[in-house]
Amino acid sequence: MNDLVAQLRKHYPLYLLSNIGDIHTCYIKAKYPVFAAFSGAVYSYLAGCMKPDPAIFEMAIHDFGVNPAETVYIDDLPANVESAARAGFHAIAYDYKQHERLLEQLAALEVVVE
Repeated sequence: MNDLVAQLRKHYPLYLLSNIGDIHTCYIKAKYPVFAAFSGAVYSYLAGCMKPDPAIFEMAIHDFGVNPAETVYIDDLPANVESAARAGFHAIAYDYKQHERLLEQLAALEVVVE
């Protein structure tokens, strides 16, 4: 997934929508450099709501200025994927055991992955 993030970042702005808490955010950013690839983030502890609450998706749409119909949302939890789809995103369920499936779904949406 880290390689995919690096490849996507060459062509698209990437945003993070996360349910991690404030105590974990600093640690994760320091430990995993991949988080620097994101142009922005909505964290549930700051938003006052958590995925799959529709309000957090609306906040992301507003904060990032994205059109959900032109935006791909990827998550490993089915409830979050369903909520994102209801908000109008191209929502994809991710299973690390089936990474190739994600690549196929991105290709079907004409997402450029090098």
